[in-house]
Amino acid sequence: MLGQVHSSEENKYLKEQYQKAKILLRNIGKREETLAAVAEAIVDWQREFFEKGKASLKPMNLLDIAQELDVHESTVSRAVRDKYLECRWGIFDISFPIKPPMEITAMC
Repeated sequence: MLGQVHSSEENKYLKEQYQKAKILLRNIGKREETLAAVAEAIVDWQREFFEKGKASLKPMNLLDIAQELDVHESTVSRAVRDKYLECRWGIFDISFPIKPPMEITAMC
């Protein structure tokens, strides 16, 4: 394809595909940034858990993280869905310390 002459229709198609690829790569990068920010917020919030273990787990919910990162709760929910975190205490679903408000009340 390199060095070949293309019809205007082929050029249009190639430009459209190139633009779609650029958007896809930008979106993948944004998801990566969001996941990193959410994971960092969880680790910061739960620092004592990562240092001392489950007995040091603090109550937190999606809204806590969302407000800290200035994003919607659904963004946090999607970011942590089906993601895992490894630490010295094992491998955990990254959302394990995030509880709905009713469960937090029961924990306190």
